Amino acid sequence: MPKLLKLVSLRETIKGGSTNPILIEAQDEKGLRSFYVLKLFKKKDINQIYSVAKEIIGAETALQFDLPIPDYGVINFDHEELKGFYSEDYISELDTGYKFCSEYNEGTIIYDQNGKNTFFNNYDMENLFGFDNIILNTDRGGFRNKANLLVEDDRFLLIDHELILSYYTFDNLDLEINFKSRFNSYYYSNHIFYNILRKKKKNNPIFEETRMHLANFDISKIDSIFAQFDKFNIAYGNKDICYSYFKWLKENNNYVFDTLNKRIS
Repeated sequence: MPKLLKLVSLRETIKGGSTNPILIEAQDEKGLRSFYVLKLFKKKDINQIYSVAKEIIGAETALQFDLPIPDYGVINFDHEELKGFYSEDYISELDTGYKFCSEYNEGTIIYDQNGKNTFFNNYDMENLFGFDNIILNTDRGGFRNKANLLVEDDRFLLIDHELILSYYTFDNLDLEINFKSRFNSYYYSNHIFYNILRKKKKNNPIFEETRMHLANFDISKIDSIFAQFDKFNIAYGNKDICYSYFKWLKENNNYVFDTLNKRIS
């Protein structure tokens, strides 16, 4: 669950991010100081697609699939602090609620789809591909060709999950969403590992690890996540929709497994 952070200082803006992130130093509830990458979402991002909520849902779901993420937290402070780093017009568009930030991991680089990243095991690629299919992540690869994956030597870290769960936008109160249709409509062929997995020799079905994690997925943790949203007044819409989707996934684990294998056959 997110750490509650207190701002120590703003350091410098970070180039290349669509959310105009900024490097900050922050202190957690135990008094420990670290550097974090703070993402600045606009009011429309929070009100329409619940960006901070999705970042946290994505992070907590990744942990249940045994996928590593940076430590993360939420933070809030007076936007006067941002002056000198961003224009006043830009600052006025930002949401004033709690913000998402992930711990800065010095030495990591963005995964290069065209480079040699030999430390990835087959099950890492399979599980990450399966995970992104399950959470309907359109932003790891996707139309903007972003990896959203940090790598260093023999480890990797997942970042940026504000565009997951494409059905979960606005205040959609319709619980009759066809989750099977949503799952089947996921555009998987732009995923960073799609072509690698397609070329892999497959004598037997893969994605066994993903199937295991989905079978063991603890839906009750969703209640804990949304309790944190209430605690920090983070906008999230109708949690029953999110709960119903993960329930559908668990109940249809074999279908998900078969579909994943068909997608890379």
